[in-house]
Amino acid sequence: MERLHRDEDSPRFRGVSGAVSERMGGRYRLGVPALGLVVSLALAACSGAAATAATPTKAPTADATAPTETAAATDAPLVTDAPLPDPCKLLTQDEADTLAGVKLGAVLPEGSPTTNCVWPAPTTGSVAQVEVGVGDGAKKFLDIDKDTLGHTFAPVSGLGDEAWQESDTIFVRTGNLWFSLHLVKLDASPNDQPNMVTLAKTILSRIGK
Repeated sequence: MERLHRDEDSPRFRGVSGAVSERMGGRYRLGVPALGLVVSLALAACSGAAATAATPTKAPTADATAPTETAAATDAPLVTDAPLPDPCKLLTQDEADTLAGVKLGAVLPEGSPTTNCVWPAPTTGSVAQVEVGVGDGAKKFLDIDKDTLGHTFAPVSGLGDEAWQESDTIFVRTGNLWFSLHLVKLDASPNDQPNMVTLAKTILSRIGK
């Protein structure tokens, strides 16, 4: 605090006379009103600081009503292609022999899974052979003969959803499945093609059984 002179008549002394009560050793101390004001301010400041310090900060809490996310499981059925029919079971040995006009060898499966079956030519006598194919191989056989090699084909009505025939083979589609009936025969007969159509109808009736 700034030192105050003892001249009680001076204007400066009179200006603060209300705030000075007595003289002590050449210095003057604050009177009761002024001291009370300072103490009150100090207490208020301390009280505010203490209140601030005493008030705990509320930590954020999780919303108990928040929805819980769950993964939706989709139990969609697995879509797979239907298994191909066994071509060796679509034709009997007797039916193959009748179509070829000779006694053929026992059927030989080809592929894994089997998509083509061959009834081979006999070791002696006339040369003849019968084959039945199913699936993509049969369709590829048709595409090569028809589009690549340019063989002559005729549509066959009333047989499956689609059917085409050339001189030694008939191709039939039922749904998405193609099958072929192929005849190898040196001494061809005019009845070979009608016989293949009849036998193709028999094969068609056995698909899916």
